[in-house]
Amino acid sequence: MNYYDENIKYISKNKVKKIEKEGNKLNDGRLIEEINKNGEIILKVKIDKTREIYLNSKYNPKKEAERFVKNNVDFSKKDFLVIGFGLGYHIEEILSKLKIDQRIFIVIVNLDVFKKALILRNLTKILKDDRIEFVLGNKKDIINGLKKISEKTKEKNQIIIHYTSLEIMKEEYLELKDIFEKMDMDRKSIIAQKDIIKKNIEENQKRIMKDKGIREYQNKYQNKPIFIISAGPSLDKNIMELKKIKNNGIIIAVGTILDKLIKSGIRPDFIVIIDGLENIYNQIENYLDENIPLLYIPGVNSKALNSYRGEKIVAFPEEDLIFDDMERRFKKGRVKSGGSVATVAMDFAKILGGNPIIFVGQDLALTKEGKSHSLGTMREENKNILKTLKRVKGINGEELYTYKNLYHYLRWIEKEIKSNEKIEYIDATEGGAKIKGT
Repeated sequence: MNYYDENIKYISKNKVKKIEKEGNKLNDGRLIEEINKNGEIILKVKIDKTREIYLNSKYNPKKEAERFVKNNVDFSKKDFLVIGFGLGYHIEEILSKLKIDQRIFIVIVNLDVFKKALILRNLTKILKDDRIEFVLGNKKDIINGLKKISEKTKEKNQIIIHYTSLEIMKEEYLELKDIFEKMDMDRKSIIAQKDIIKKNIEENQKRIMKDKGIREYQNKYQNKPIFIISAGPSLDKNIMELKKIKNNGIIIAVGTILDKLIKSGIRPDFIVIIDGLENIYNQIENYLDENIPLLYIPGVNSKALNSYRGEKIVAFPEEDLIFDDMERRFKKGRVKSGGSVATVAMDFAKILGGNPIIFVGQDLALTKEGKSHSLGTMREENKNILKTLKRVKGINGEELYTYKNLYHYLRWIEKEIKSNEKIEYIDATEGGAKIKGT
């Protein structure tokens, strides 16, 4: 039975036009409908010539939807941002438990799949529910829709990602896929460290009030070369070259590489740490009396921060709304965090007025031996990282693999470079991923 005409009665004409544009693509063989033993409709999607996946469980999509909602949805939240519709089984399950004052914002990331769902299933219960709002269209439509949702919900929503919907996104939507994956990565990181970060902020309050703010360093080294030293494996090739910098530039070191630099006779001008976990203390424990200015964010590990006896500089991350009030009260200044210590260091270099800004040891990819950090750094020994790899172009044109988090840091860095055209960025990393704009 074809439910399309009945379903679109509950969709605005503007959205129907966008859906209709995908109509002629339904015959390209990408989507294959099947009926399982229970008489339920399932969909198989061809990713490429060699790979195809089921959008939902081919045995019991409703049971799968129940598990998905149980494991991913916190019904104490006010609003829900759902990325990916699929055939709508998980949406029906969320809707069955939704309170009258709660809302669901659904981002359609595969219009061809959505149209197929409108044809194959009676979705009128979802479509006519006033608590549900759809965002669909091209990349610009979706990005604008996400901005409007953010304004409506004041960031107090829960992000729920239908992972299979992301996996089957078409190549032309790769940028959106990156955005959604980064949103999910940030969400998981916040959940994992929420209590730790809260505890650190409370224990760091006195220091935050007392320490200098990053705004005091605005343009302190204007038009001076600033080197950002990260812990990528290629650093082993050119670490001794850093000795030549001396008074000809400023060195910002991430905490991970501090020990190796000092043991190599290289003293950085600044250290940057942001991690909330106690293992960050190990990065600086042998250098607690060094008078090297230390840049930190409020959620950094309190033991590390309060043990360090050198000068300290605090910065409030721009992306976190929880620091808006702290900035109003203390006026310390903001920094773009980007999710990693290296991206914080990059924005710090810009705030300092650096030009050019030079990356060293910023590999952002695995070596052929599978290393992501320099030998002798703490993280080289840590194997508990994401297993999913992404392909990136290497600095020498070769194909490399990288972890999902490093991939998103790479994209963040590239966007920052593009938006700061007056600054010259140089990649002096002897290996790793190619950074566009350098």
